[in-house]
Amino acid sequence: MLLNTVSCVKLSGRSLRTVGFCYTLASYLAAGLEQEFGVPEVKAPQPYGFAGTDAWIRELARITHREEQAEAYIAKEHARIAPRLAELREKLKGIKGYVATGSAYAHGLIGVLRELGVEVNGSLVFHHDPIYDSHDPRQDSLAHLIDHYGDVSSFTVSNRQQYQFYGLLQRVNPDFIIIRHNGLAPLASRLGIPAAPLGDEHHALGYQGILNLGETILEILAHKKFHQDLAAHVKLPYKKEWLDLKDPFALVKPENTLDTERA
Repeated sequence: MLLNTVSCVKLSGRSLRTVGFCYTLASYLAAGLEQEFGVPEVKAPQPYGFAGTDAWIRELARITHREEQAEAYIAKEHARIAPRLAELREKLKGIKGYVATGSAYAHGLIGVLRELGVEVNGSLVFHHDPIYDSHDPRQDSLAHLIDHYGDVSSFTVSNRQQYQFYGLLQRVNPDFIIIRHNGLAPLASRLGIPAAPLGDEHHALGYQGILNLGETILEILAHKKFHQDLAAHVKLPYKKEWLDLKDPFALVKPENTLDTERA
């Protein structure tokens, strides 16, 4: 049952299973249905990239007893996207990306970017509260990312104000950023960095999503000169002393507060 209308939500307690693909948003509803109505939630990684999508499909196949069909589909899809994926990897070789979205969505997108051969050594997530989503390790999206695609050296949580984001981007110096909300795009443009606003999480989902994201990155990189020209004529207000601070939460430390200075 697709929960896209009020009437579907009313009937959701009669479902046999709940399956989602975002362990920030869907998990709350799925957990409620499981706890209050006894509707089991399908526990599997998010279907982003090969590792997540393969595992997600196999878990659906296990509970529906369609393992053979699932394996045939997985093999077919791997083969289908392989030629274009190879082309995208070649075109994106040496490109560096940055992801600034909600936590589980960011984890999935980073995995897809690394499938495309894009370097990702920085990410800003808006929150990180997996303990409230699920205690099941199969739904630990950050662990899944690290286990299958490696660590993210500059990974920060919740410091998304413009004065914080500027310093984060300066340290990583990406060729593009992926955002969910357009509010971060103007600052990136003033640094000469194009942004891809991916409000639709379906865009990078599954096997086709790997290709979709690669095509989107090529599109925004084609307009990089515009952003570089803009950056050449913009002066930003941040002082060197602020940019030299390596701790993005420096302002909330007691030794840096105004009250301490006045005391």
